[in-house]
Amino acid sequence: MRKLVAFLLIIAMSCAYIPAYSGAYAADYSPQVSQLKDKLESLDSGELVDLLVMLEGMVSSDYTEEIVAALEQLDQGALEELEENGFIVMSGGDVTNHSGIANVLDAVTDVIEGNYGGSSLYDLLGDIENADSEAEIESVKQDVLDAYEYIMDSLPTEVVDYDFSNYGETLRDKAQVLLEMAKLVYTDGDTCVRADGNGGLEIFLPESYIESANDALFELATDKGKAMELGSDHEQAIGVFLSVMSQKINETIEGSESMTLTDVLTIAQKLGVLEGEIPQDPPVEEDTVAPTGVTVTLDSKTTTTVKLNLSAQDESGIAKYHVYRDGAKVNETASSTWTDTGLAASTTYTYKITAEDTKGNLSGFSSELSVKTDAEPAAGGGGGGGGGGGGDIPPETPGTGDTDTNTTEDRVEVSTDVPEEAVNIETNGNNANVSVDADEIGKQVENLIAALEDAVAEEGQEKVGQIVIDIGDIKQDNVQLSIPVEDLKKVEGASAEVVVKMGDVQVSLPLENIISQGEATTGITLEIKTVNEFGEMQKKMQDKTNESVEKINVFKVVSFELYKTTQEGDKEKADSSFKSRVRVEIDMEGLNVDDDKTVLVNVKDDGSFEVVGGKIKNNKLSAKLKHFSSYAVVERTVELPDAVSHWANKNIASMASKDVVRGYADGTFKPESRVTRAEFAKLVVTAMELDTESYEGGFDDLDGHWAADYVQTAKSSGIINGYADGTFKPDGEITRAEMAAMLSRAVAGKTGSVDLAQFADSHKIPAWASKGVQGAVAAELMKGDTNGKFNPEKLTTRAESATVVYRLFNK
Repeated sequence: MRKLVAFLLIIAMSCAYIPAYSGAYAADYSPQVSQLKDKLESLDSGELVDLLVMLEGMVSSDYTEEIVAALEQLDQGALEELEENGFIVMSGGDVTNHSGIANVLDAVTDVIEGNYGGSSLYDLLGDIENADSEAEIESVKQDVLDAYEYIMDSLPTEVVDYDFSNYGETLRDKAQVLLEMAKLVYTDGDTCVRADGNGGLEIFLPESYIESANDALFELATDKGKAMELGSDHEQAIGVFLSVMSQKINETIEGSESMTLTDVLTIAQKLGVLEGEIPQDPPVEEDTVAPTGVTVTLDSKTTTTVKLNLSAQDESGIAKYHVYRDGAKVNETASSTWTDTGLAASTTYTYKITAEDTKGNLSGFSSELSVKTDAEPAAGGGGGGGGGGGGDIPPETPGTGDTDTNTTEDRVEVSTDVPEEAVNIETNGNNANVSVDADEIGKQVENLIAALEDAVAEEGQEKVGQIVIDIGDIKQDNVQLSIPVEDLKKVEGASAEVVVKMGDVQVSLPLENIISQGEATTGITLEIKTVNEFGEMQKKMQDKTNESVEKINVFKVVSFELYKTTQEGDKEKADSSFKSRVRVEIDMEGLNVDDDKTVLVNVKDDGSFEVVGGKIKNNKLSAKLKHFSSYAVVERTVELPDAVSHWANKNIASMASKDVVRGYADGTFKPESRVTRAEFAKLVVTAMELDTESYEGGFDDLDGHWAADYVQTAKSSGIINGYADGTFKPDGEITRAEMAAMLSRAVAGKTGSVDLAQFADSHKIPAWASKGVQGAVAAELMKGDTNGKFNPEKLTTRAESATVVYRLFNK
């Protein structure tokens, strides 16, 4: 029986092809020919095209992942049969080489591509349809025999050299035996295709295959006493090939824009090879999820106007916002900004919004935003010389305690604006020196201290005080803003920042960074330079990349520097390695960039760079800087070759551009490779732009692990838990249930609730993961598959991880 498996593997492949090719058996196969022609004629033209596409997919090249998946299902006996016959190599119980299996499958590809010098199997299929005489049928029969002889000749050498003398003397004889075997084993009424219950199909051997094959082997043997005989191990080994072809067909269906599983099963049904009924397609779930993250924030205000920023997230897209002022609806807009006009000066208005998506789903109300319009300018100086002892009415003193409160999901921002008249601007060519009145800073500090005491923050929210200095849209490229710091020290210990607005740039400088410059510091100077010539910088940056996968396009360059003034009046460069990160926002208006690819990078003199931020909301690119330096707004296009045609390429490319995910040294991404718990913890930490903490212990299996710091950060942020035995299992492959638990904790407090009964396999969701799955689904970070299942225990791929992290990053 040695080498028998190789011969039977080809027979197994024939089982898959017989529905399309058995017409070439010639006139002496008239019952099969007649039945097949009748079945093929039952297919319409579109189904015939689908059949050819399906067959092409079944024998497409590169079988590695499919072969590995098929081999994992075999027991030791079947693996030994494959090894004995030269199809795999094993070491220590593991498969180390399976090129023999791939070679056989590639032999079929060669036939389809015509590399063997004869007609392709597709051409032969056309010849079957057109044959209308005995002579033509006989000719086609010989062509098919040539093709199968080529397949036999492409088997591993040790298989071809084996003497099948009991089944013919030449390869042509053996190919003829192959067809005879197919005729005897595969008969009309046998089924070999069925739905696999997981949204795909499965090619399988007919139930009576082993018995029928043994009968045929006995009947066709020259010496009946030496007839070959098959067992269950052979059946499993043959099944490897059918499993590979099944996976290929399912991949073809998944990648097709027009062909569905139902289409393919319908073809199988018409050909008489479908087991059971065609499963009903699950109903298409109607999108009933309302937008989330609905937020209204203040952009700017005057005495009579308030400009608002409106934002929300929804997979189907935001169709419009409904704006309410003081409880009454005042407008609908599709824009992410809206300006309320005709307002009264020195008057407080309260705004809130709802968001409506393109499916008509309406969100709940956002948090309220209270805004007080600016006061009217003070009246001019009094007239002279009036009698009666009356004096001039003094002008209103700037800075009378007006503050604004803006509430977001995690912050309560209390801000006070330095009046325009307290900001002095002097220009000299392309330079501008801006100073702020020290007395006015003192008044605004007093206002802020009082407002922070009155502000109410919910659990999980941080109270942040802001002193806002708006110096307007200065035309000069080199701007220095001097700020006195003596009164700012009064806010020491509170969470507060100086917010500098200058045209399309906004810098939020934590007071901690200012106060930390030392007791002798009397003032600081923030320098902002806009660089207009950056062609040489772009060239240097591109030279530092692998240009075959990464393209750099610079759109804007800004440098920041901080100086301090001492009591002696000396001005020196300040320490800009900040205790707290400095938040920078750059308005993207007027820059024709792709948000999915745009990042802010720190650029060094040699062109090397580091991505420091990539989140864009309300058309503003934001980043949290560790230090001041030169920064560039860059459209960074990353194309990883093995992901370009993948269904998740948009998400992979975006996250690669933002430096959240990375490819391998060879330029690939390996989208279908599995993801470990440590790898996913790092992805979440990176996507949330959390400051990485040093590992402090707490898990028995993390000391010295490359991801220990990321796991520590995720633990401190409440994103991950370990196991009851004190381990984290960092190298364990993560399941969808575990992924959902991490994601849900990452957006804690920002999700609604969903009914898990919407998933056909909700009963399989572990109790410990139920809350996490609810949170991840409600936050639109995870979804079910096309069959309405969540698949909680399914292991996840790099492509799937990139997709959910893309959604998390853009929330």
